[in-house]
Amino acid sequence: MRDAAVRLEAGTPFMNGLRLHALVQSGDRDEVLAEIERVWGGMLDRGPGTFWEEATLAGDPFAMYGRPFGRSLCHAWSAGPAAIIPEAVLGILPLDDGWSSFTVEPSLAHLDWAALVVPAALGDIVVSADRDAVEVDVPPGAALVHPGGDRVEGPSRVRWAYGAREGAPSDVRVTGGA
Repeated sequence: MRDAAVRLEAGTPFMNGLRLHALVQSGDRDEVLAEIERVWGGMLDRGPGTFWEEATLAGDPFAMYGRPFGRSLCHAWSAGPAAIIPEAVLGILPLDDGWSSFTVEPSLAHLDWAALVVPAALGDIVVSADRDAVEVDVPPGAALVHPGGDRVEGPSRVRWAYGAREGAPSDVRVTGGA
């Protein structure tokens, strides 16, 4: 099933966004990022700098449904990468409602660094990662569940070596929290 999802194109960018989300869940983060760069990057490169209703990059960018101006070039349903990229690149996922506990497991692929802010109910969750380290600000009342299994309660700033999966105490540094 996973192999079919990798090869399959689901039609519109909206449907492909759902397919890519499933591929992230199956661990194919690099493949997902490559497709986002190819399809959505192609839309951005071709102009006008928005996500289209249909991602056909060949031919007339305006024609669709047999009409010369039938294609929306600013289509909110095609914005799937906005939701997919945080999980695909930084591996950030809520584990409980309201992001009261969450995990972070970056996979930078060909990127040198990535960062994001999740505006959660308990406060901003700030994540940054580069080739050397991962740093996470955990807001008060929330908890980071490190990929190695350690649970760090906020408020805390947690830092570990990029690529460290076991979470040995020597790999994780916590400041400012319990």
